[in-house]
Amino acid sequence: TIVSTKNRFVGIQGDAGTGKTYTVNQAVALIKQASAVSEGYRTVALAPYGNQVKALKNEGLEAHTLASFLHTKDKPIDGKTIIVLDESGVVGARQMEQVMRIVEKSGARMVLLGDTKQTEAIEAGKPFAQLQQDGMQTARISEIQRQKDHELKTAVEQAAEGRVTQSLAHIKHVEELKEPTERHRAIVNDYIQLTEPERR
Repeated sequence: TIVSTKNRFVGIQGDAGTGKTYTVNQAVALIKQASAVSEGYRTVALAPYGNQVKALKNEGLEAHTLASFLHTKDKPIDGKTIIVLDESGVVGARQMEQVMRIVEKSGARMVLLGDTKQTEAIEAGKPFAQLQQDGMQTARISEIQRQKDHELKTAVEQAAEGRVTQSLAHIKHVEELKEPTERHRAIVNDYIQLTEPERR
């Protein structure tokens, strides 16, 4: 979809843990391969928050916050630029309209990547969901990639579908810590035990 489409705007809709970032990285690699042959395609990744930008940069992408991109006077994009907007589900209508106008005017293409079920935009509107409802070409990813344990994967799939009781039934061990300080300490200790890739 990303590489072969002639559409200016395409979407990738996926639940948390389904490998949206992996999919974009694979598409970017294909674009870079194609650009070696058809010269000069460039990918610019945008995201609403700094921590998301950092993660995109760690994946080897040129990345900026959406706000900084919108406020930059001379945007180095043209008809051979592919904008990847990560976490599109949390982008409000005003910013989405601004970035789409810029993409349209420059002749670039844009991939909107996100999950309509995750946290909504702070600003007004749900443009990512509305664009999908209005017929934007959208690839859907539903297979959970992040969780490797079968029971945990099933629990996440159940939770993503809104079946909380069934989800909890698939979790092998749930420990309730009543005191907030105990909970915080347990979270910190568990986090410290994770490897760098597991923390993403």
